[in-house]
Amino acid sequence: TWDETGLCVTAGAGVVLADLEETLSRHQYTLGSLPQSARIATVGGAVATEAFGLFAAGYGGMRENTLALEAVLPGGEVIRTSASGAASRTFHHLLIGTEGAFGIVTSATLAIRPVPEVRAWCAFAFGTFADAADALRLIYRSDARPAFVRLFDAAAARERFAGVVPGGNVLLLLGVEGSEIVQTGQYQTVFAVCKQVGGEEVAVDGDAWYESDRFRTDAFAANGRSGAIADVISVYTPWSSANAVYRALSDGLQADVCALTTQIGYATPHGVALDMLFVAETASPEDAIARHGRVLQNAREIALTHGANVAHHYGVGVARAGWADAERGSAQTEALRRMRTAQTKKSPAGL
Repeated sequence: TWDETGLCVTAGAGVVLADLEETLSRHQYTLGSLPQSARIATVGGAVATEAFGLFAAGYGGMRENTLALEAVLPGGEVIRTSASGAASRTFHHLLIGTEGAFGIVTSATLAIRPVPEVRAWCAFAFGTFADAADALRLIYRSDARPAFVRLFDAAAARERFAGVVPGGNVLLLLGVEGSEIVQTGQYQTVFAVCKQVGGEEVAVDGDAWYESDRFRTDAFAANGRSGAIADVISVYTPWSSANAVYRALSDGLQADVCALTTQIGYATPHGVALDMLFVAETASPEDAIARHGRVLQNAREIALTHGANVAHHYGVGVARAGWADAERGSAQTEALRRMRTAQTKKSPAGL
C-alpha cells in the first residue's frame, strides 16, 4: 500500500526493491536510492543490512528512509515501530542494520518522493586522489548536496573510463537533481568548487554510465573461477583521515591481490565511505578462502589503526563480526549480547 499524500509506501519484507521502484515510477514516484543489487535485494534484506543505494549521498540509506516497521520478535510477538514516535523510536532503530539479531522484519514503510524534474551530471578529472577527495569534502561543506557521488581512483578510472579520463588521473562524477531552480544552483556550486581545487572538466555521459552500471555485478565475476576470489571492503572514515586511510589500505593490501580499485559512493559533511574492490588469484579454492580471510583481516587492522570503521554499507555478517566487536569495544558488545540473550530466552526454539 502507498500513501501519496504522506509520501510513503508499505511493502512486505519479500518484495524485490527493483519491482517496487518500477511500480512507483509508473506513478512518477521513486524510493530515491537503490543499491546496485536492487534486482535481487528485498525490502526486508535492505532494512536488516541497512543498505545504501547509488543516490544515498542525497537521500540517505535505509535508516533515514525507513519510517515504520513490522517485525516478529524471538518469542513470536509481532510489533510495530515508528521512526517518529518517541515511544518506539529506540527499538525501531535497533532493528535496522542488525541483521535479524533482535527481530525479523516482516514489512516496512519506506519514504518515497516525486521523480525529480531535472538531473544534471558533472565530471572532473584530478591529478591525485587527495585533490578529488578534497573537492568532494568542500562540496559537502557547502549548501550543495549532490544526490549521486562517485569518485574513481586512478585504477578504477582507467578501468571504467579509458580514453576519456587522462591516464593516471582520478575521476569525480556527481549527479545533482531536483527542480530546475534547485538543480541549477547546486550544479554551479559543484562546478565552481571542482575548478577551484584544480579539476579539469571531462566529457562523461552520466546518464549512459548510470544506466549501464546501476545494476552491474560483473565486478565479482572472478568468484566463478577456481582459485579466484573477489570482494569489496567498505570502510567509513572522517574527512581528516580519509587520504591516510586510502593510502594505508592501498599500500597494505597490494601484496595479497592482483587487482585493487577504490571508489567513493557516499559522502557527508563529516566523512566518507571508501569501497575497495579486490581480486586475488590462487592455486585452489582452499587457498582462495585463506587469502580472502587474510585480506579482510589486514584491511580491518589497517582501518581500525587509522580511526576508520570496519564496515559501512555491506552489513557485518560472519566475515566482519569479530572486527565489529573490536570497533565497538567490550562494553558495547556485552550490552548488545545481554539484550539479545534476553530476547532469545523468550523463543521456544532458542533462536
